[in-house]
Amino acid sequence: MRNILRLCLSTVALLVAGLFSTTQTSNAQWCYPSYTEWGYACNQPYGASWTEITIGSVTNATGCSGYTDYGTSVPFRLFAGMPNTVTVKAKTFGDWPYSAEIPLNIWIDYNRNFNFDANELINPPGLPCNGTINSRTFTISPVASLTPGMYKARFKAVGPPEGNSQAPCYSYYGEVEDYMIEILPPLSDPSPIAVSITNPGDGSAVPSPVPQGQYNVGFTLANLGSSGMTECQYTASVTRVSDGSNVVPPVSATYATPIAGGGSAIIPLVSNLDITNPLTPYRIQVSINAASVKGQFANGDNNPNNNTLDAFVGPALSGGEYWVGGTQTPTNWFSNPNSVAIALTFGGILGPETFMFVPNSFYP
Repeated sequence: MRNILRLCLSTVALLVAGLFSTTQTSNAQWCYPSYTEWGYACNQPYGASWTEITIGSVTNATGCSGYTDYGTSVPFRLFAGMPNTVTVKAKTFGDWPYSAEIPLNIWIDYNRNFNFDANELINPPGLPCNGTINSRTFTISPVASLTPGMYKARFKAVGPPEGNSQAPCYSYYGEVEDYMIEILPPLSDPSPIAVSITNPGDGSAVPSPVPQGQYNVGFTLANLGSSGMTECQYTASVTRVSDGSNVVPPVSATYATPIAGGGSAIIPLVSNLDITNPLTPYRIQVSINAASVKGQFANGDNNPNNNTLDAFVGPALSGGEYWVGGTQTPTNWFSNPNSVAIALTFGGILGPETFMFVPNSFYP
């Protein structure tokens, strides 16, 4: 009987403990930032207050209060994996000569544990304590691997007497504003990563080095970001290296077929291009307008530094024996070493080569 009673009591204890634990988890909340009542009195020189917070293109102008939780009423957004521009404005309500600045403390609960941890603190340079509104611009860069969703953020303008205490749950003569900020995947990242050479008949890709032949030439447009791209504008040209003349007129166009994150597409530029003369290589140049990029979640380019392509295409030399100088032969002959250099630089080789130089017999 004693063992049975012990088992029942243990079971009840576990159930109560589990209920208590569940209740605590379900009711978990971020700490309420207690503040000194004098702190937000707008006629006190030692009181600090936010007047405006801007993230991206969204601005929230605020008045004087000790603490306000705006929740999701202000549609602030951050993009993971890239710097996001933030501008804040704050002031003291008088000239406070005993401190150099209003410290600015900002937390984002990235791990969603209902705490503002020390490693989640963003601490930009403070603002003057001179009784006027001053602004500070900085960036916030959530890590690229962050799960998209809503995150709690706390903005604290620290009252000068508190110093830069970096205490998220207490505001001494200062003001705290909380927001639920939406964090989205990084912006799309279009990049012209390579020249595309395909067979006109079946569209199959031609590997490099390129054998002599007639080919369709274009470029590969890749989305190196993790979110989809829906549109971008590009300019492209195909010219002859020898004199810079255009093979076809330069192109300025809009690509408007969605490319998923990590995906790519082939953009054609020239059909049936004659790539047979090793002394007539071609230059392919592509540039993407970063301001034109539109994405799945927002418009903009995650990395505008990879938006250009400058590449060359020429026919590769087949393996065998080549003569340089002397009497011209129907095939496998170059007039001088400079011509050999052009062929090897822009086209390369397909097999073992032997170059037979005829001394003192080179032609221009």
